[in-house]
Amino acid sequence: MYRSSYTIAHSREGTIYYLNRALEPAFFNAGEVDADIERLSRKFDEEARRARPHVRLGPNTDGIIAIWGKVALEPLDATGTSELAAGRSPRKGILVDFLGNLSESARRGLDVYRVTGGPGFVWAGSFNSNGQGTLRFFAIDPSALLPMVSKERTEAAPPTDQPPLTNPQNDCDRLAANPSDRGKPPSVPGVPYDSLMNQAKQAIETCALAAQQNPAELRYEYQMARAMEAEVPEKAVEIHKKLTGQGYPAAYDNLGWLMVKLYKNYGEAVTYFKTGSRLQDPDSMVSLVEMIDKGYIPTDRPHELKYQLLKTAADLGHQGAQVQIREEEKNLTPAQRQAVQDMRIIKEFLGLR
Repeated sequence: MYRSSYTIAHSREGTIYYLNRALEPAFFNAGEVDADIERLSRKFDEEARRARPHVRLGPNTDGIIAIWGKVALEPLDATGTSELAAGRSPRKGILVDFLGNLSESARRGLDVYRVTGGPGFVWAGSFNSNGQGTLRFFAIDPSALLPMVSKERTEAAPPTDQPPLTNPQNDCDRLAANPSDRGKPPSVPGVPYDSLMNQAKQAIETCALAAQQNPAELRYEYQMARAMEAEVPEKAVEIHKKLTGQGYPAAYDNLGWLMVKLYKNYGEAVTYFKTGSRLQDPDSMVSLVEMIDKGYIPTDRPHELKYQLLKTAADLGHQGAQVQIREEEKNLTPAQRQAVQDMRIIKEFLGLR
């Protein structure tokens, strides 16, 4: 399963404090890891500080975390590690590991770090002898983010002399909402996929209760299925198929990727992504761009089609598309820039009139 995700955290005024990208699998040629770190060191005019695993990641597998600027790495404490291993969020700010899977690292006793300090850049990757692994890199200002986390925890804590008040609907949204799901309320920010996987068990339990109490609101069942994808993917397929049958747009993208993950069925995945895109699901549009890049969608106008898909997704509020389209636009020739103004390209591809 190929997954490319973006995560952005910003203030209410729009100041970005965290901009993250993760790729799995990532592919490295011989010497490419060191070359990439050296390139970034030249860009930042500063030598990278590197961390290596204290415990072997796996057979013929190594990893490295490089940091620049004022950021620092602090080993996650035992309590936070236990929370991660149990599938819950330790609420310790931004975390990083070598595997690109925080819960798995915690369960296996591998290194997990809190990112602290001030503004800087982090590059984290793992790779085996064949050059396949994971890659995550992000710009961050932890000093701006951590007060937000602290404030959130203080405000969320119930008075000590009263039992905690729970609202499964709000908790389900907080734990598992998809940031790009147009079926969620605008006031709900959503949880990126990589963060959801670190609290999947808690999200499943909470969203199951929310869905039971609110059967007419399909998003709670969708969010439950989204959380199930790492724990019980076959059950997630069953629920997403039910939801697509009911026309819930966001479910098409998740179902498409499960077709790839479980069955390597790229053709069926593309069909789901196209249907989701026709229903204005921005995640499905971004997934079609990945399918074009991977060669699973033949087209004689790949650059123009990718641009139009990303532009439509960006206009619908997809944060990753808003970042990616700027890079895509740089690669367009003058003729292609003119061609992308003709929206018949995307309409014909999606079968729209």
